[in-house]
This record gives sequence, structure tokens and C-alpha cells, in this order.
Amino acid sequence: MLGESWNHWAVIPAELFISFFLFGIEEEPFSVLPLEAFCNGAIAATSQELRSRSGDTASE
Repeated sequence: MLGESWNHWAVIPAELFISFFLFGIEEEPFSVLPLEAFCNGAIAATSQELRSRSGDTASE
């Protein structure tokens, strides 16, 4: 009936299936990860390193 064009019609249900799961993702799907704490730690470590390096060059 559909001949060689059957794969084009298969895109429609596949798209609906994928979009159902993508729309089901919460606004913040990674809320269980401590990303804010990780970023704050990285910023603090970088700031501390910059302060210690600027102190080393000021003493020379």
C-alpha cells in the first residue's frame, strides 16, 4: 500500500513518541546534582589562586 514511502510515515509516530518524553522533562531535571555548590567551590578556589598569585608578584 505505502510502497517505498513507509519510512516517511513512520516519522510521525516516532516524533510524537520522542516529544512526549521531551515535554515530560521537568524545568530543572538536574536538581539532584549539587551544581551550584560545585560552581561556588570552583569560583572560590579560582579567586583564592588569583589572590595568592597577585600577592606573589607584588612581593618581587
